[in-house]
This record gives sequence, C-alpha cells and structure tokens, in this order.
Amino acid sequence: MIYAIASGKGGTGKTTVTASLAAIWDRPLTAVDLDVEEPNLHLFLNPVITAESPAMLEIPVLDVARCVLCGECAAFCQYKALSLMGQTLLVFPEMCHGCGGCIALCPEGALSPGGRELGHIVEGSAGAARFLMGRLRVGEAMSPPLMRQVKARIARNAQADVLIDCPPA
Repeated sequence: MIYAIASGKGGTGKTTVTASLAAIWDRPLTAVDLDVEEPNLHLFLNPVITAESPAMLEIPVLDVARCVLCGECAAFCQYKALSLMGQTLLVFPEMCHGCGGCIALCPEGALSPGGRELGHIVEGSAGAARFLMGRLRVGEAMSPPLMRQVKARIARNAQADVLIDCPPA
C-alpha cells in the first residue's frame, strides 16, 4: 500500500508525520522524500546512505556540421529551448523540458540525445526501512522529472508499504 502525506503548502508538518509513522511502522517499509526542492526526511530518519546517483534529463545536442538551419526544431519547441537566429541555431539546455520531439523531428539528424543533471537520487536504509530521496540541483527549475525518477525506484521492493513525504502542492 502507498500512503502519501500531502498538504497544499509547506510547513504543515508533512515530514514530521511521515517520520513519526516510519518510526512506528510494523511491516516492511520504503520511506520516500519527494519534496526534492527541500528534502528533510533524512534529518529525522538519519538513514545509512548506500547509493547516490545523478538524475538526468535528456536534452538535444547540436551537431553544427549536420544542421541545415531548416528551423523545424525551433518551430516545434514550445519552451523556446531552440531558436534560429539568422544563420545560427541556438540551444538553451536550461529551458528544455526533455520531450525529445526536436530530436525525432530533425530531418538531418543534427540533434542527438545529451543530458543535463537535474539533481541526485539518494538511496539507503533507516533502521528496517528502505529510504529514497531526490535532491534537486540548486538553480534547477524542473522538479517533476526528478520526482518521476525517484518514484520509478520505489517498485524495486513490491512487498513493502510506501510512505511518501510529498512536496507542497
């Protein structure tokens, strides 16, 4: 069973409730901190960290030699992560939402998949509980892809209950 501790704003005690429940849980448990902008569950649970890995977002990388400046990629991108300025195609990685449409659309194959680090995924154990947490890179605006990557790791232990410390909604 998955239990999400949520609230419409920060500072309401979601982390305190999640940590308190984790401390008294009497079945196999995975404790997850999805408040990737301000993760604090680890301060309460004091987990032993066993792994930390970067969370990446796929972004386009331009091969200038293959680009014919058709502008299809720039016209497609609703976030303006690509812009055709005269005889130059500019790529703005920080504006990319990682949909991959520009890469698929490019008729010359001038755009290939690259990566931008969103943050880190931290794994460990807190007592008998498995622990997962996402930590967003400072200055990064894209928290949903990092949260999706953390959630994807929950299923590794399907028999355990899951307590999620949710971000403010």
